[in-house]
Amino acid sequence: MLLTVEEMIATLRSSVNVQVPAEDEEGQETSVIDPAYLVMTDDDIKLFIKLGVSRAFPQVSDLDDLPDGSEYAIVLLAKIELYTKLAVLKANDVDLGADNNNYIKQDQRFNHYMKLVSQAKEQYDNWLENEGQGTVSAYDVLLSKSHYSHRNYEKQVTPSVKLKIDQVTSDSVDFSYSVTNTSHFGRFKVYISTSPIVNIYNDGATYDKKVLESAKLIKSTSNIRDSYHRVGNLEPATDYYIAVFAIERNQVFGYKEVMFTTLEELEDEEDVSEENI
Repeated sequence: MLLTVEEMIATLRSSVNVQVPAEDEEGQETSVIDPAYLVMTDDDIKLFIKLGVSRAFPQVSDLDDLPDGSEYAIVLLAKIELYTKLAVLKANDVDLGADNNNYIKQDQRFNHYMKLVSQAKEQYDNWLENEGQGTVSAYDVLLSKSHYSHRNYEKQVTPSVKLKIDQVTSDSVDFSYSVTNTSHFGRFKVYISTSPIVNIYNDGATYDKKVLESAKLIKSTSNIRDSYHRVGNLEPATDYYIAVFAIERNQVFGYKEVMFTTLEELEDEEDVSEENI
């Protein structure tokens, strides 16, 4: 998540409209900050954020695990929860006392918040329809409850894989990799071969249809942090290819393929000595 929980709380507080219609002692129309909102603590606000998370990402239990760019949608959903709470906090026939002897008409208060609920719902729906390209353009909203749906498959951004060769010897290679633009990470698949591994023009939509038969699977892991690997028993002075696939749970995948050459085999010290003699 790009924002911390504290920053998201501050964002929600700064974006809500809690200036509600009221009347002064002389019956003149005015407006005041809703006293029911003023007594809400950060823990109260965090609860609304968690409610928003539960609607958009029911499988996420820790706010820090939310995908980057999901904040806008969650704040909108949290606003809907907060406005609804404020709208129905008191019975319709009860007027609320505010500061400076002003009074908030409950029916006006209810209508005020329900209009804001409607606006927030419309913004959220528009954001979904525009593939998450509204206020925040870096994230394409995918509905977790229908993750395996055709819509999510079509809308999802392709995972972006980075692959780096860290060290090469005459008989081994160390490499590292990572993935971004992942929404529901499923698994890394790592292949090695002495010839190119991936033919993206092969028929079929899944990753395995793009891997050539000559490639050898050397690693498969569902741990996104398990991103380092060493391969031994390689031939010296030989070209090798490594391909890393990042596969989402609905089979959308991204990949990266690189080529490296192992070093020449070093002569044995004993052999060198015999040559000198």
